[in-house]
This record gives sequence, structure tokens and C-alpha cells, in this order.
Amino acid sequence: MLHLFLLPLLTPLAFSHPTPPTLLLPRAAESACSLAVRTGFTWTATNFTSSTPSPVAVAFTLTNSALDYTHACAGVASVASPFDGTYWFECAGDKGSASFSYDAGTGRVGVRQGWECDNGVKGRPYYIAEGVGMVAGGVAVADVVIGLETIRGIL
Repeated sequence: MLHLFLLPLLTPLAFSHPTPPTLLLPRAAESACSLAVRTGFTWTATNFTSSTPSPVAVAFTLTNSALDYTHACAGVASVASPFDGTYWFECAGDKGSASFSYDAGTGRVGVRQGWECDNGVKGRPYYIAEGVGMVAGGVAVADVVIGLETIRGIL
């Protein structure tokens, strides 16, 4: 009789299946672009120029250290799109997208950029980032470093 009493207690242990091993697949090789995004990248606005006495035109070349291409950024102020930091001007480039804002009163340059990193896999990650830099009171500035404020990755 004792054997019948212990059988229900042992049954789950005796007939349970072990957990199947987890299959670890090798990760796709990480591109230099994705590595730079993960470890830190910088934007630089090279050859930043603005007209005087009050800016009516701003131009610069936007470089992202994670990418192998640049965007040409230019904007012309008007009543509808003044250089007060609230209006965003589109930049021209072959890949991705970029835009900028400029506040002539404070020297603040804002950047928004979206780009794709080619990791050799379908559905490459796409990043959207924003950053801010400051132009230190000059009409022509060699380089303006723009620091990252936010970034989102869409996989």
C-alpha cells in the first residue's frame, strides 16, 4: 500500500521533460556605423556661415562621425521662417534625412537627423537623433560641435 501512496508524488518528477537547450545564434557583424552609434558619435557643422548685420542666410556642412556621407544645410530667413530657433530648415543629402534650426540671438544650432546603418541584415537599424551646439558670436566659424541630446533606434 505504501507504494501506491508514493506513486502520485513521484510521477511529475519521473515523467517531466528537461528544458530544451537554448540555441544561441551568432550575431551579425556590427557595422562601423552601429558601433559608433552605440559607443558615441559627434556631429560637426563645418564652415558655418551667416550673413550680417541680422542673419538672413545660414549655411554649413553637417558631418556625423558615424556616417560616411555629409548633408549640405542652408536656410534663408523670412517673416514665416525667422532665425529664432523655432523653424526647421531641411538639409540636402543623398542618404538619410537632416534638418536644422538656428537662433541668431543665442547662437544655438539644433540638428535632427535620421539614418540607417547597414549591418548586412534585412531590417537594418534606423536611428533618429537630435542635438544642440552653440555658435560663439561670429559670422564665420570653422567648426561647431553639436552634442547629442536624444537618440531612438528603430530595429
